[in-house]
Amino acid sequence: MKKLARNQGKPAIDLLEEAVDILRRCGLATWLCYYVGSVPFVLALLFFWSEMSAGAYAERSLPAEALGMAGAFVWMRCWQSVFANRLLSFAGTQEALRWTPSRVLRLAVQQAFVQSSAFFLLPLAALAALPFGWVHAFYQNFLIEGCGEAEPMRVIMDRSAAQSKLWPGQNHVGMGYLFLLTFVVFINALSLLWLAPQLVKTLLGIETLFSRNHLSLMNTTVLMIAAGITYLAIGPVSKAFYVLRCFYGRAVHTGEDLKVSLRRFRAVAACIDRNEASWEP
Repeated sequence: MKKLARNQGKPAIDLLEEAVDILRRCGLATWLCYYVGSVPFVLALLFFWSEMSAGAYAERSLPAEALGMAGAFVWMRCWQSVFANRLLSFAGTQEALRWTPSRVLRLAVQQAFVQSSAFFLLPLAALAALPFGWVHAFYQNFLIEGCGEAEPMRVIMDRSAAQSKLWPGQNHVGMGYLFLLTFVVFINALSLLWLAPQLVKTLLGIETLFSRNHLSLMNTTVLMIAAGITYLAIGPVSKAFYVLRCFYGRAVHTGEDLKVSLRRFRAVAACIDRNEASWEP
């Protein structure tokens, strides 16, 4: 059974439950790391989408806005790397990273160099179907591994690739659960956007264009808003899932998970001892 667990890893549903538990315990500062990076990118994407689809001067403003989107993307990935590494410190005994100016600069270069290729490789992997799980895991792992360490890029990429190959069954089943969760949240977000004008009219008596004609909500901008809300809601869970995959992948060689279990056991034992002492006459 131990050999089987080593070869297959934890069940994906257990890992997702543990990911949610870490997100509950990580604190507001860690959550802010994710949303400080992701919210500006989502807002910039919505602005870019509306301008390019309906703007009168879209062709003229395209280069500047595309450059701004690239900067927002790198900004988001850097903050998501900080978020992922803070979660990793909650998962194990690793101390929180110290962010010096040189480390931040290396982080930006590493994430910009690798994550920019996702726009080309992920769609190709999706068309081929089979490699998509490994490619997706690689980019998620790089958020953790590419944390500004003074190491050759090749070494960091090799570590991310090795983690993506670990426990493929767990990875693909977890992706399936995350896809179902994403679909449910997207449908709920879209339904909320459709019902919001009618709710505003019913509760506040405010008539809008959308409450007069629901067909005006049938456009790509509304779909993008729903997609943005979904990304902001599901992103932390997805990142926490891959943080735990990296943590347990490293623990195969370091035994870090055993140290964490022992630390928790000692904390529980100390709590029991305190409770017993308080009941003594």
